[in-house]
Amino acid sequence: MIDKIKHIIKTNPWLGFFLFIQVAILVWGGVVFGLFSPIEPAFDPDLINEYQLQIVPGWEGSRFLQWLLGSWFRWDNTWFMRIAMEGYQPVDGRLTFAPVYPFLVGFLGRILGGQYLLAGLLVSSISMLGACFLLYEEFQRLTDNDTAERGLRYLLHFPTAFFLFGGYTESLFLLLLLLTWRAARKEAWFQAGVWGALVVLTRFLGGVIGLPLAYLWWRTQRKHKVKAALSLSLIPLAFVGWNLLAKWQYGRFVWEEIDNVWKLHTYWSFAGMWNNLKEILAYKMLSAHLYADLFMAVLFIALTVIVFRKLPVEYGLLMVGLLAISVLKVTNYGLLESVSRYVLPIFPGFLVLADWGKNRWFHWVWTVLTLALLLLLSSIFFTWGWVA
Repeated sequence: MIDKIKHIIKTNPWLGFFLFIQVAILVWGGVVFGLFSPIEPAFDPDLINEYQLQIVPGWEGSRFLQWLLGSWFRWDNTWFMRIAMEGYQPVDGRLTFAPVYPFLVGFLGRILGGQYLLAGLLVSSISMLGACFLLYEEFQRLTDNDTAERGLRYLLHFPTAFFLFGGYTESLFLLLLLLTWRAARKEAWFQAGVWGALVVLTRFLGGVIGLPLAYLWWRTQRKHKVKAALSLSLIPLAFVGWNLLAKWQYGRFVWEEIDNVWKLHTYWSFAGMWNNLKEILAYKMLSAHLYADLFMAVLFIALTVIVFRKLPVEYGLLMVGLLAISVLKVTNYGLLESVSRYVLPIFPGFLVLADWGKNRWFHWVWTVLTLALLLLLSSIFFTWGWVA
């Protein structure tokens, strides 16, 4: 057993950095929570306190729990915790959030005696660990070991990487995406269909994985095409099935909930990028998310072009699908919404960045810059500031 663990550590040199980043983010969250007063949250403070007591038994009597967990009950995480405890309810915004992550959190939270927030962090961290194993294996297929490890490190200290360890869906989505991807590459179509269905039920925008999967299906041997198509049909069926259930049980389809409650809609991506730029220039706004979303949109559009040139076509199609959904979704003010978080699972882009990292100057500038932004954006998030 010890020899097997040693072998895993030896063949996965990124493990130490993974543990370092996770512990560092947890400690940083505790420090920020303890030292800085929160910005006025967007939700009713009394309601937040009430839920906090429910999802963290012993909250008021334990300084350790407050230090460990207090900084993570923020924004979308509050909705995941409510769904985990209470399930879905009609027309209050919950239908916007896909069911797999809150179901897992609810299941584990009950096992942990009602520690739902801790359960959310565990689900995210375990998912991220699994995703890292798969991602390192995927990168090794495409490049040398040093570049593969560097690509993984760049993801782990990306400016919004704290979402991968907190109570959000990003890490679970990435894990399921990679499982789907690996199964499709091996032409294990039924597995790809099952994993892909779970991708969609983790984040509804995951349906865009159908674009590269359709290309892989088209390339496959003719005798397997019908079987493959039937298996991959599980992906749209999962989305349609959930929407029909939501309409039957709660009276709304998911897209109706998004429009009526959250006031988000799709628009040409360049309009959203232009509006972000106008807000920055006209008002000299210090809202970090305006800068982050604009920069990440431009960066990953450029990376998509390079991926089409350097990697097989399916990787470029995957980037197009995931990035298009991210940059086309704008608020009622015409601004980009959460692009800096949505790019986290677009793993081919990180491989291109890792290839650039062969240049010593780029590597150190990128590392220092992203680590500094990680500390800045996470501290804003921990104090109830909007990041993504």
